[in-house]
Amino acid sequence: MQKFSSNVVEKILEFLNPEMKKKIIVDLFNPTKLMGFLKNKYGSFVLQKIIKIMTEQERIEMKSYLASKITVTSTKEKNRLNNFLEILHS
Repeated sequence: MQKFSSNVVEKILEFLNPEMKKKIIVDLFNPTKLMGFLKNKYGSFVLQKIIKIMTEQERIEMKSYLASKITVTSTKEKNRLNNFLEILHS
């Protein structure tokens, strides 16, 4: 993901109706896609924007889901995931 495209995605996220927002969240929080976003500096901004528009219940459910589904292969990935889960929790 590049800077301009991440800005476009972040803006689009602000104007989604609840049904579309839910579809995007489910799609982007697929464990494989999520790790791709976490590895990309601009992808991380998109994930943070999604967290901001999620309801508290969606955050709780997502954190639980991700904690059980994602396995990491390196310390760097583990740190990125832990940082992301902290953001998700706050």
